Amino acid sequence: MSRNCPDCEKPLAPQTLHGVELDICGGCAGIWFDASELRMLITRDSLALASLEERYAPSVEPTVHGDSKRRCPDCEELLQQYNYQYSSTILLDTCPDCAGFWVQEGELVAMQHWIDADRKPAAPDEKDKLAVAQFTFEHHQKTQRFDNVRGMLAVLHYRRLR
Repeated sequence: MSRNCPDCEKPLAPQTLHGVELDICGGCAGIWFDASELRMLITRDSLALASLEERYAPSVEPTVHGDSKRRCPDCEELLQQYNYQYSSTILLDTCPDCAGFWVQEGELVAMQHWIDADRKPAAPDEKDKLAVAQFTFEHHQKTQRFDNVRGMLAVLHYRRLR
């Protein structure tokens, strides 16, 4: 079954990037990602999103769709909107059936900016809080290890006494 663009209904063309096969619309430059393809792509190249945006530009100006409903290129289910990484303002469309999702032209760069902002160093007071949290966590882990060793030694001592 050939896949068609959820926006302009033109056939999607398979393109391979970093070993991941994506389906790209030659008309509006939208990209269909199957369920795990975005994760694989970002894992293989942390700057892949921006390079994809640069590589595939729309041949025409993207149209504004407002409340129109998009359909999955695979199974024709109505796509549902969700926020990328839950708290961003970037809205993506996903298929509730096959878990693929549609990315419009311009959204990959927005996603890359969101990822980059998440990796920025924390403010000084946040760094202090993070350091305290890290120390507390490591202390808890060491205390737990000592308790485990103490318990093991108590069992060995008990067995030796018997």
